[in-house]
Amino acid sequence: MNITLKRLKLNKNGEIVMADKSLMEEMLPMKISNWESIEYSEGLNCPNEECDNKSCSFHARNIIGWCDTPYGYMMVCECKKCFTKYRFHGTIDGKFDFENFADNFLMRVEMEKKNYSL
Repeated sequence: MNITLKRLKLNKNGEIVMADKSLMEEMLPMKISNWESIEYSEGLNCPNEECDNKSCSFHARNIIGWCDTPYGYMMVCECKKCFTKYRFHGTIDGKFDFENFADNFLMRVEMEKKNYSL
Protein backbone atom coordinates (compact mmCIF):
# COMPACT_ATOMS: atom_id res chain seq x y z
CA MET A 1 0.00 0.00 0.00
CA ASN A 2 1.41 3.42 -0.97
CA ILE A 3 0.53 6.42 1.15
CA THR A 4 1.13 9.93 -0.14
CA LEU A 5 1.24 12.60 2.54
CA LYS A 6 0.34 16.02 1.23
CA ARG A 7 1.56 19.19 2.91
CA LEU A 8 -0.37 22.38 3.29
CA LYS A 9 1.01 25.74 2.28
CA LEU A 10 -0.21 29.30 1.88
CA ASN A 11 -0.61 30.84 -1.55
CA LYS A 12 0.01 34.54 -2.35
CA ASN A 13 -3.47 35.42 -1.08
CA GLY A 14 -2.86 33.69 2.26
CA GLU A 15 -5.22 30.83 1.40
CA ILE A 16 -4.34 27.28 2.48
CA VAL A 17 -3.66 25.01 -0.49
CA MET A 18 -2.12 21.58 -0.94
CA ALA A 19 1.57 21.49 -1.82
CA ASP A 20 2.28 19.75 -5.12
CA LYS A 21 4.86 17.35 -3.69
CA SER A 22 4.40 14.58 -1.20
CA LEU A 23 6.46 14.75 1.96
CA MET A 24 8.71 11.89 0.82
CA GLU A 25 9.27 13.49 -2.60
CA GLU A 26 10.40 16.67 -0.85
CA MET A 27 12.67 14.82 1.58
CA LEU A 28 14.21 12.20 -0.74
CA PRO A 29 16.83 14.45 -2.43
CA MET A 30 18.28 15.23 1.03
CA LYS A 31 18.48 11.60 2.21
CA ILE A 32 21.95 10.34 3.15
CA SER A 33 22.23 6.57 2.90
CA ASN A 34 25.69 5.98 4.44
CA TRP A 35 24.61 6.96 7.95
CA GLU A 36 26.96 4.41 9.58
CA SER A 37 29.99 6.47 8.51
CA ILE A 38 28.65 9.63 10.17
CA GLU A 39 29.32 10.08 13.88
CA TYR A 40 26.33 10.25 16.23
CA SER A 41 26.15 13.27 18.54
CA GLU A 42 24.23 12.91 21.79
CA GLY A 43 24.02 16.67 21.93
CA LEU A 44 23.01 19.01 19.16
CA ASN A 45 26.55 20.17 18.56
CA CYS A 46 29.84 19.09 17.01
CA PRO A 47 31.11 15.85 18.59
CA ASN A 48 34.73 16.49 17.57
CA GLU A 49 36.62 16.80 20.87
CA GLU A 50 39.32 18.96 19.25
CA CYS A 51 36.75 21.50 18.02
CA ASP A 52 35.62 24.27 20.37
CA ASN A 53 32.40 24.92 18.42
CA LYS A 54 29.97 23.53 20.99
CA SER A 55 27.05 25.85 20.30
CA CYS A 56 23.63 24.31 19.70
CA SER A 57 22.65 27.29 17.54
CA PHE A 58 22.03 26.85 13.84
CA HIS A 59 24.85 29.37 13.34
CA ALA A 60 27.27 26.61 14.40
CA ARG A 61 26.20 24.03 11.81
CA ASN A 62 24.81 23.47 8.36
CA ILE A 63 22.03 20.94 7.89
CA ILE A 64 23.18 18.81 4.97
CA GLY A 65 20.57 16.06 5.02
CA TRP A 66 18.84 13.34 6.98
CA CYS A 67 19.11 9.61 7.43
CA ASP A 68 16.86 6.70 8.27
CA THR A 69 18.51 4.42 10.84
CA PRO A 70 17.38 1.49 13.01
CA TYR A 71 17.46 4.04 15.86
CA GLY A 72 15.04 6.44 14.16
CA TYR A 73 15.23 9.34 11.74
CA MET A 74 18.16 11.72 12.23
CA MET A 75 19.35 15.05 10.92
CA VAL A 76 22.83 15.16 9.40
CA CYS A 77 24.81 18.34 9.96
CA GLU A 78 28.27 19.70 9.30
CA CYS A 79 30.17 21.84 11.80
CA LYS A 80 30.87 25.29 10.34
CA LYS A 81 34.25 25.40 12.05
CA CYS A 82 35.92 22.00 11.61
CA PHE A 83 33.55 20.53 8.96
CA THR A 84 32.90 17.36 10.96
CA LYS A 85 29.74 15.65 9.81
CA TYR A 86 27.47 14.34 12.55
CA ARG A 87 23.94 13.12 13.07
CA PHE A 88 21.38 13.55 15.83
CA HIS A 89 17.66 12.95 16.30
CA GLY A 90 16.65 16.60 16.36
CA THR A 91 13.30 15.79 17.93
CA ILE A 92 12.31 14.92 21.47
CA ASP A 93 9.60 12.46 20.61
CA GLY A 94 8.50 10.58 17.56
CA LYS A 95 11.95 9.63 16.28
CA PHE A 96 10.25 6.81 14.34
CA ASP A 97 7.40 9.05 13.09
CA PHE A 98 8.42 10.14 9.58
CA GLU A 99 5.79 12.86 9.19
CA ASN A 100 6.71 14.47 12.53
CA PHE A 101 10.43 14.23 11.79
CA ALA A 102 10.04 15.55 8.23
CA ASP A 103 7.97 18.56 9.31
CA ASN A 104 10.54 19.41 11.99
CA PHE A 105 13.47 18.85 9.61
CA LEU A 106 12.00 20.94 6.78
CA MET A 107 11.11 23.74 9.20
CA ARG A 108 14.74 23.85 10.42
CA VAL A 109 16.07 23.82 6.84
CA GLU A 110 13.74 26.68 5.92
CA MET A 111 14.70 28.65 9.05
CA GLU A 112 18.39 28.10 8.26
CA LYS A 113 17.84 29.51 4.77
CA LYS A 114 16.15 32.58 6.26
CA ASN A 115 18.80 32.91 8.99
CA TYR A 116 16.40 32.38 11.90
CA SER A 117 17.12 30.52 15.09
CA LEU A 118 14.91 28.08 16.98
